[in-house]
Amino acid sequence: MKQLEANATKIMTEETKMIYDVKKLFEENIIRHEDKLLKASGERKRLEQFTEEEKVNQQDKKCQLEVLEKELNQLLQEMESKEEENKLALESLDNIVSDKEAMKEKIETSEKQANACLKDLQNMEEIFQERLGLKFVKTADQRLQVIFTNIDPKDPSAAFSFAVKVLNGKYEVSNAQPEIENLELLTEKLNKTNSFRSFIITVRKYYCSTVS
Repeated sequence: MKQLEANATKIMTEETKMIYDVKKLFEENIIRHEDKLLKASGERKRLEQFTEEEKVNQQDKKCQLEVLEKELNQLLQEMESKEEENKLALESLDNIVSDKEAMKEKIETSEKQANACLKDLQNMEEIFQERLGLKFVKTADQRLQVIFTNIDPKDPSAAFSFAVKVLNGKYEVSNAQPEIENLELLTEKLNKTNSFRSFIITVRKYYCSTVS
């Protein structure tokens, strides 16, 4: 009987120890899992905080990007405006250069016409001075005065004259003494034909007709 009680006591002791060990292991597992849960919770909060900060950073970057895009568009518009201004300036410069070349060519043409006119006059003076009483005199205002004599049979020394100047490629006739009717029409014809010889002959015939 004592042996049986001893065995029962031993079995109960072992079961109690086993229950205690299981309980202890269970508690340790609970504690370990609670630690993991606490760590996981902390990690989650940290992650949530990081995510929120990242959202703020992304929003800031988006705003900065919008500002940069706006500034870039404004800069592009200014560049296009400057490019258009430069284009207009170049076109204006080209026009100025073209006008300058045209004016230079016109001046050269006027000089050639003036030189040709003077040469023609020199030849005419040598040929007709004695026959027609024709004389050329350069005035103080850079005009050429054409003087006719031997017009009036009653007074061969009487002088009939006019002044001429080439300006911008055109003849200007003035100071006709005596006055010449339709002088403007004769001058217009002179500029069309560019024949100064014919003009002088026409004027001489006119003066001759006034004394006949």
